[in-house]
Amino acid sequence: MSLLEIAGLRKHFPVRRGLLGRMLGTVRAVDGVDFQVRRGECLALVGESGSGKTTVARCALRLVEPTAGSVRFDGEDLLALGPRELRRRRRRFQMVFQDPYGSLNPRQRIGSVVGEPLEVHESGLGKAERAERVRELLGTVGLPLEMTTRWPHELSGGQRQRVGIARALAAGPDLLVADEPVTALDVSIRGQILTLLEDLRQRLGLSLLLIAHDMAAVERLADRVAVMYLGRIVEVAPSAELFSRPLHPYTVSLLSAVPRPEPGRKRSRIVLGGEPPSPLSPPPGCPFHPRCPIARPRCSQDTPPLAEVEPGHLSACFYSGELTAPGGNLSGARA
Repeated sequence: MSLLEIAGLRKHFPVRRGLLGRMLGTVRAVDGVDFQVRRGECLALVGESGSGKTTVARCALRLVEPTAGSVRFDGEDLLALGPRELRRRRRRFQMVFQDPYGSLNPRQRIGSVVGEPLEVHESGLGKAERAERVRELLGTVGLPLEMTTRWPHELSGGQRQRVGIARALAAGPDLLVADEPVTALDVSIRGQILTLLEDLRQRLGLSLLLIAHDMAAVERLADRVAVMYLGRIVEVAPSAELFSRPLHPYTVSLLSAVPRPEPGRKRSRIVLGGEPPSPLSPPPGCPFHPRCPIARPRCSQDTPPLAEVEPGHLSACFYSGELTAPGGNLSGARA
C-alpha cells in the first residue's frame, strides 16, 4: 500500500526582469511527475543536477507550493489542508537536508536543535522528559550524550548530519525525505551515514524517499528507483532490475558513467552530446531527444508516456524495446 502518492505534479517558476517585473518566461522545474512511495520501502529519485529532484521533494512536503497536481499522504490530500492542519500532519513526514552546515541554527546548542520538534509536536512533555528524549535520539544516531551542550560549529560534517537525522526523527515520522544526505560529506563519512539510514529504516519501519545522484548510494539503499530528466520521470523500476537492465537511453548513459571496482572488465561508456536543454524552453516531444543516441523523427514531435514495458518496470521511450531485445544496447551510437 502506498504511503505517499504524487500525481501530475508540476512546479513552474515565473522569470521576471526589471523594476516592473516584466514576464520573460516560465521555468518548468517539475513538469508532470507521478510516483508512489510504499510503506516501509526506499524509493530513490535520481538524475543530473537541475533535473527537478529536490523541487519534487519540497513540493511533496509542501515546503514549496506546487503549481498543479495532487499530493496524497496516507490517503489524505495534503494540498487541501490549511496551515494549522498541515502543521499537525508534519510530524509524520520529515526532511533531512543536503547541507549539514546550513541546516542547523548556529545560535542553538545541539540539545535545543534536536529538542525543538518535541516542543512543537509534544508540548505535553516536561523539561526532564524532553531532555531524556533528546539523549535517546542522539544515541539512536550514534552521538554521545555530552553532544547536547555543543554548538554546531564544534561538530564535524558527519556529526552535523547525524544531528539533522536525529532532529527529523524527533517527531516520530512515517516518511523520511533525505535530500542528497551524503553529498556534502567526506568520502570516508558517507558510508557511515548510509549505514545509519539503512539501519534506521529497518529498525523503525520508516519509508524513505532518497534524493540522490550518487548511484552507488542508490544501489545500496533503494528498493525502487525513479529516474528524472528535465523535470519528468523517464524510468521507474526495482533497483536490481534498473541497474542490470535499464530500459531508457538516458538511464543507460547515466549508469555507464558509474565507476565500478572491476579493473579487468572493459565497460563501454556512453558520452552524450551537448548540454541538457533549459527548463525555460524545453524541446518539443521527448525532452531527451536532442541528446539521445537512438532518437528518431517521432521523438521530436510526440512526448512518450511513462508506460509499463515489463512488469513493474516503466519507461518513457518509444523505442525501449530496442534495448530489451537480445543484443540491444547503445554501444556504437553517436556520441
